[in-house]
Amino acid sequence: MRISTNTIYETGTSLMLQQQENLIKTQPSTAMRKNETGEFESVGIEDILVGDIVLIRPNEIISVDGEITHGETSIDASNITGEFLAKDSYIGDKVYSGTKNLAGAIEVVVETPSGETTISKLIKYIDEASKKKAPVVKLADKWAG
Repeated sequence: MRISTNTIYETGTSLMLQQQENLIKTQPSTAMRKNETGEFESVGIEDILVGDIVLIRPNEIISVDGEITHGETSIDASNITGEFLAKDSYIGDKVYSGTKNLAGAIEVVVETPSGETTISKLIKYIDEASKKKAPVVKLADKWAG
């Protein structure tokens, strides 16, 4: 049985698009932002600004890139880094959008605009990569005629 380079390329592209779709599904659309009275209110992720304080509850996907200002937790970053062990995180530690808060409630000061977060960039990179053929596939296509 002969497998064409197009079959390999299409399979790889299909897997990338599936991973991108999974990342998009996990990306939160809202966040709990601290208002001027100190209360938390649910707002659209597009309304979150650098400097806002966001509450991340246990078992929630982290919606922002920022630094923990209150609380401590364990973070599962496996869908971003591939690391399968959770990392304990404390005040002053960085957290990244798309990772999962496993344990305690934390407050995070936002450091990155919503369109430039870790998960947004990863989705963009997957999209760009899915539109390009790898050099080895181009070479194989050339040899195959």
